[in-house]
Amino acid sequence: MIRNTLQISLKGQIIIFDEAHNMEDICREASSFEIKKMELDMAINILTLLAKKSDFVNEIAKPYVTYARNIVDWIERESIIKNMTVQSEGLYTKIWGGADIYVQLQSMGLQRESIDELKTVLNCLQELDSNNSQGTAKRRVINDDKLLNCVKPMEKLLYALDYLYRDFDNCGEKNFGCYSYRMCLRKERLQLLQSDSKNFRVLKNVDTNFTMVDSINFWCMNPAVAFDDVSSKTKSVILASGTLSPLKTYATELGLPFQFSLEAPHVVPPERMWIGSIGVGPNDIPLKATFQQAESFAFQDELASVLIDVCNIVPGGILCFIPSYRLLNKLVDRWKQVPGLWDKLNDCKQVIVEPKGSEHLESALTSFYYAIEHSAEISSKCTGALLLAVYRGKISEGIDFSDNSARAVIAVGIPFPNLKDIQVQLKKQYNNARLKNAFELGVQHSLISGDEWLEVQAYRALNQALGRCLRHKMDWGALLLVDCRFSQSKHLSGLSTWIRRNLYYHPNFSE
Repeated sequence: MIRNTLQISLKGQIIIFDEAHNMEDICREASSFEIKKMELDMAINILTLLAKKSDFVNEIAKPYVTYARNIVDWIERESIIKNMTVQSEGLYTKIWGGADIYVQLQSMGLQRESIDELKTVLNCLQELDSNNSQGTAKRRVINDDKLLNCVKPMEKLLYALDYLYRDFDNCGEKNFGCYSYRMCLRKERLQLLQSDSKNFRVLKNVDTNFTMVDSINFWCMNPAVAFDDVSSKTKSVILASGTLSPLKTYATELGLPFQFSLEAPHVVPPERMWIGSIGVGPNDIPLKATFQQAESFAFQDELASVLIDVCNIVPGGILCFIPSYRLLNKLVDRWKQVPGLWDKLNDCKQVIVEPKGSEHLESALTSFYYAIEHSAEISSKCTGALLLAVYRGKISEGIDFSDNSARAVIAVGIPFPNLKDIQVQLKKQYNNARLKNAFELGVQHSLISGDEWLEVQAYRALNQALGRCLRHKMDWGALLLVDCRFSQSKHLSGLSTWIRRNLYYHPNFSE
């Protein structure tokens, strides 16, 4: 969408993607689309009213309103709660895959031929949105900028249909007989919000009213769908990141053979880093951060003992990454309940907890940096701050904790994606189906299974978190991996090469 708007041509260009460790996820997200029923309802109302003011708008309104009403009618027919699957409290879904998607599209009147008609409608809407004299004149005639609210849902629908019908053509041997999309009808119970337009804020409604929000979603399971738009036009594509490992999935997931790959050593020399893993804490209690074992008080209390010991030794800032916000909250609650434990954690480091909402992140980081730079003002014992964060959260992505901001990173567990997430489930099923079809077709391939994909996602998140410290060649620091699974070689292959080469497993915490 952005390339089209800015008229950027990729033909014959060399494209460099920095921070490309998320390339697969970004490609899937870029070719996935959500259209809310309320968006379509609003567009129908706006166009119906404005069509009476302008013949030009009336011409646009007829096909737009027809398609929009067809989709709204379909949503209302299908979004009956008793016929949907309960994903969680207040969230219901109904999912279509394969050829069934196209049957449903046909029932909405969204054929392949609809794409050209929708393009014409979108071009007319965008002409009104333009700043040229013709667009301004037409906008002046209707005297209503609300028309611009109709552009976005139409744009999403057009891109979705274009990708879906192209994928229909590519479903043969090129994609191992698997359709790349899943269509999901979502019904979600959400709290009504009121906006403060004067201060550009969104506030919770004091009446705490709730409403059901329906949406139709087109979820792409295959990142190659979007990546092909780039790779097929360019001369060369370069993916760069400090944490690309594991490398094995890029070719299969992005659908492009990478002829050259380089996994370079870290710019920081080995003598300026300490990298170790432990499987037990100070009290010799095993540490394995699986879902079941992390729920036990024994694990939670032993992890606190590990943090207290590290905080007493390491100066400055320490980052500790936890697999999920759910577990992070459980840990904090437990440590505050055990008499004296939270105070011990805060004795030499001020403990800061990463907020789930981004609106409080800046405040948390300010407190973290202040405690490091002005530790003497907090207490005579304070030597810095401990930031409890979550893999894949804001802290683990893109924030530079150099020098005294992060003298140690403690990585707890192996952060596998949440298997209760419906999109994670669908992606796992998709990869397994492609692998099965490739085997049955007898086609040579380097595809990965759903379980392998989950593992790759876990180690990408782990490597990204471990890369938060040691940010320049004069930096120094320690990385501590907390989980007994890191004593086994099969759980080390996904780590970045520079970490594997310098990692030492400590069977006893006292070492």
